[in-house]
Amino acid sequence: MRRRGFSLLEVLLATTIFFLAVLASLEFFGKAGKMFIKLKESEEEALAVCATLDKMKIDLIRAGQGLISALSRGILEGISAGDIKLSVFSKDRDLRLTADIPSGSTMFTLGSVEGMMPGSEVCILDSRKGEVHTVSMVNGKVVYIAVPFEFNYKKKDSSLLLIEKITFFLDPKTHVLRRQVNSSPAQPLLEDVQEFEFFYEKETNIAGIRFRLISHTEKEHALWVYPKNVGLGAFWKE
Repeated sequence: MRRRGFSLLEVLLATTIFFLAVLASLEFFGKAGKMFIKLKESEEEALAVCATLDKMKIDLIRAGQGLISALSRGILEGISAGDIKLSVFSKDRDLRLTADIPSGSTMFTLGSVEGMMPGSEVCILDSRKGEVHTVSMVNGKVVYIAVPFEFNYKKKDSSLLLIEKITFFLDPKTHVLRRQVNSSPAQPLLEDVQEFEFFYEKETNIAGIRFRLISHTEKEHALWVYPKNVGLGAFWKE
């Protein structure tokens, strides 16, 4: 018995159905790929925001660490909220003077100048007085400051501290939130930032930050911190 083959119409119909199925599959996988990329970007953004909030929280909590004596006497502040920058101060390390410092001097000598560079800030104090200065130059173990010392300081009675200054600010041109340590170049902390606001209330000793991302302007990310070391400095001052 002779077997009947497929007609041209049947072949065309089957081919059309096959191509429609292929196109539907491609569209499905294309949408699934776009959704995967969108979810991945959303997850990465959420992780970046969490990392930024954690980093800023740690820095704010450390404000005033090792500086309670200087804070209580009003020699310096643990947190400074300017117009466009938020700065946090803490002790980097103790420095060892090798000679007395006379009033009016613009230099002092150290046993070690590790970590010292132009732009570094130092705090010197004894039982009665203290002041903060910015380093202008380091030559060997001799450190020069921009403004002369106001008072005399005896080597045996004085403490000299290297200050760590961490500054946060938003670069309006690139929309990048940046973090700068001392006078080193500012490093990117978070991208795609639309606005960045901060405040510090001395009365309640509450520091807070708020920011929004360009991709999600309706959502605000916020953080409030009570820097205990700054609070202790204010308590002892009272």
